[in-house]
Amino acid sequence: MCTRSANRQLSVEPCKRKVGIFVSRESSIQDIDDIEVQKVGERVERLLIDALEKAEELWASTGITTVKLSELLYRNILKVGLLHLLALYGLLYIPYMKWETAAWSFFYLSVSGLSVTAGAHRLWCHRSYKARWPLRAFLMLANCCVAQNDIYDWVRDHRVHHKFSDTDADPHNITRGLFFSHVGWLFVRKHPEVTRLGSKVDCSDVAEDPIVAFQIRHYVVLTLLFATLIPTCLPVYCWDESIWVAFYICTIIRLVIQLNVTWSVNSFAHYFGEKPFDNTIWPTETRFVAFAAAGEGWHNYHHTFPHDYACSELGWYLNPTKLFIDFMWLIGMAYDCKQVTQESMDSVKFRRGDGTRRPAHASCELASKDASASSHQF
Repeated sequence: MCTRSANRQLSVEPCKRKVGIFVSRESSIQDIDDIEVQKVGERVERLLIDALEKAEELWASTGITTVKLSELLYRNILKVGLLHLLALYGLLYIPYMKWETAAWSFFYLSVSGLSVTAGAHRLWCHRSYKARWPLRAFLMLANCCVAQNDIYDWVRDHRVHHKFSDTDADPHNITRGLFFSHVGWLFVRKHPEVTRLGSKVDCSDVAEDPIVAFQIRHYVVLTLLFATLIPTCLPVYCWDESIWVAFYICTIIRLVIQLNVTWSVNSFAHYFGEKPFDNTIWPTETRFVAFAAAGEGWHNYHHTFPHDYACSELGWYLNPTKLFIDFMWLIGMAYDCKQVTQESMDSVKFRRGDGTRRPAHASCELASKDASASSHQF
């Protein structure tokens, strides 16, 4: 009996030791798991804190928190908001459109876009080249397709923007936030400085153009015709497209795209990108804006040399507007195209640029190209 009990006791001891080892291993594994969970939790917490801080910075950058309710223009908010809601709804019609409709929309978008870049901006606002009356008439009618106010109003706002860029007198002042400079400036009353100093900017040369005067007199009818009826009705009658598909694709979505592309020059091209010509100003060189806006994204260059018809140092690269003006020069419709010399560009880059493009020369001069074949360099 004593021997058996002793044997049992001896056999139980190793089991206890094994169980103890198992328990200690299990507890150590549990401790490791707890540590890993704690580390993951800390990482998630840091990510959430970073996300919240970035969200707060983004919200502060919109400038919305600085706007009083009494400053809001509810009619503009309603119009722009409704237009964008209709565009979102119109996306549902994309699977049902014919390829001709897609091609027509792209063509209409491109041609009417040139009315802003080559017309209202480079021709009438900055006088960077001169155009004969057939080209001016074409650009004026194409400008009615985009519904961005008449040419005179567009030029007035843009000249004020250049003269008082990124100050309280700038209609879409980037220092009031990215959202404000993109579209928010249309939702609030103008800053008193915009009205006070803007009234001193001379736009009489634009008002005296008979083609612009014609557009001002008949703007509502021309815009209704070229921005809505023609882009909608032509697909319906020419290739039997559904009127709703044509309306939403060719008119609503096209207008929303054009508006946001134009606005992106005021916002993204003052916020993202390099500053190879003048590191002391907000405007930047933004490739995706240059791509979308037919060459208007080379904005640091443009604000440094606003009277250069090319609006860029890089020639035709992401700049179809320059290509269009060069073609108009080739057929005699455009002339006296002003362009900055490479020496002038390099001199400014060396003195004020951020170093993202290296200068090669050092002198300063503004050249004016006339319409002779020997002087025009593509």
